[in-house]
Amino acid sequence: MDVDSSGRNDYDPSMLEEIASASRTIIRCNGFIGVTKLFAPAQVAKANLNETFAEKFPHIHLTYSKLRSIKRDIWQLAKECDVDEYTVAHSFVYFERVVVKGLISKHNRKLVAGVAFLVAVKLNDYKKPVIVKVLERAEEILRISRREMLSFELPLCSALQFDLFPPPHHVEPHLRKILFSVL
Repeated sequence: MDVDSSGRNDYDPSMLEEIASASRTIIRCNGFIGVTKLFAPAQVAKANLNETFAEKFPHIHLTYSKLRSIKRDIWQLAKECDVDEYTVAHSFVYFERVVVKGLISKHNRKLVAGVAFLVAVKLNDYKKPVIVKVLERAEEILRISRREMLSFELPLCSALQFDLFPPPHHVEPHLRKILFSVL
């Protein structure tokens, strides 16, 4: 994996999600906030979001809808393994930092997401039974082998430049979305 030297300074947790807010307008008045949203059929809206995402981030080889789908899979995995929301938010930060660096391809996207979740679980002091359950459920939900996941931990940490404790302002936006079910 080719890793740039800029570290986490290039990462903004809202950067990838700004694409979805482009189709709405927020109106603020005294004591009132209104939101208008451009209506389009689901398929058209999805195609527009993916196209806008590809234009804004040409180095990322992943569609916006696939990025959200993978996050939903990780959230489902976390719920089935009784992993808390804060750990999931950590894994989203790891995954998005690798995505922003352009290190994701069609072949490794689920693997990177699964390993990001596994590393977050390990760093948040979950015990062996939970880690084993994460590996087992990841095989089913993400359709990746546990052997691949375990062998990809070090390359992921290297891609993150071993900066595995993100600051609160990187984790909180993801945590808010998880807690308010905006995945």
